[in-house]
Amino acid sequence: MNVLINGVEYRPHAKLELMPMSFGDFLRSVRKSVNYTLDTAADKIECSKGYLWEIEHGNGEPSLKMAARISSAYGIPLETLASYLDKS
Repeated sequence: MNVLINGVEYRPHAKLELMPMSFGDFLRSVRKSVNYTLDTAADKIECSKGYLWEIEHGNGEPSLKMAARISSAYGIPLETLASYLDKS
């Protein structure tokens, strides 16, 4: 399943260098596309607002468990998030 954000289609297995946004920017765009504030998103993901803010601003990446909670809360495939996290 592909995700369409701001007119850009993201594929779960797309190469990171081809993606026009950083992971944090992508995550923030997805959050806004589902009309969640940071508070609402943190409640749904079951994390602190500060933790989510740090991830969105490029100061860390979520664990696989946290990424699964984010994908569930935002209704996007975990593979889409994982494609951003695989930077090796």
